[in-house]
Amino acid sequence: MLPQDIYELVNAGDSRISADGSRVAFVVTAVDREANEYRGAIWVAPLDGSAEPRQFTSGERRDTTPRWSPDGNWLAFASNRGDEKTPMNLYVIPAVGGEARKLTDQKESVEEISWSPDSKRIAFGARVRDKAYEEEDDKKRAPRRFTRVFHKLDSVGFTGDRRKQIFLVDLDGGGERTIAKAPKEEIAAAILDEVERLLG
Repeated sequence: MLPQDIYELVNAGDSRISADGSRVAFVVTAVDREANEYRGAIWVAPLDGSAEPRQFTSGERRDTTPRWSPDGNWLAFASNRGDEKTPMNLYVIPAVGGEARKLTDQKESVEEISWSPDSKRIAFGARVRDKAYEEEDDKKRAPRRFTRVFHKLDSVGFTGDRRKQIFLVDLDGGGERTIAKAPKEEIAAAILDEVERLLG
């Protein structure tokens, strides 16, 4: 294998079957040779093989984490479409296809997307920055002070002043609101699971 062969590699993952069991959504990731960046798009295919898989989202940058609504009418996903500094935010697109609609405007990337059973709301996790981050120049920003051992994660960076919180947003575009502040990183996913149960 040669270095340039990396550009030919395509990865498919994070497959999710629709509520009625008729379709599967999955993420296809490849390298954009000209931009030297990864691009990701969500594709959809019928489970019975009656048609070829088709690209469902634009893949302008990285579209990830597809999640079907329980009523089968929507597909939620995270995307960082925009410039290179844009974090992953939450979008929804009609299950029959069409234009994606942005639901959030987070400063840190959206994670762990979960629909309410009635398909009217979406819970998600995202880190919330300390106010010191409003100063973008690292040299001017006040020094960090951490009092716990686990304050930084590989590929994530400092977490002590960027704690994960759980949010809820309405499908109809109602503003996002915080519903839980996770005191420890390792329980954030468990809190989201419990939120999903309580929404039912």
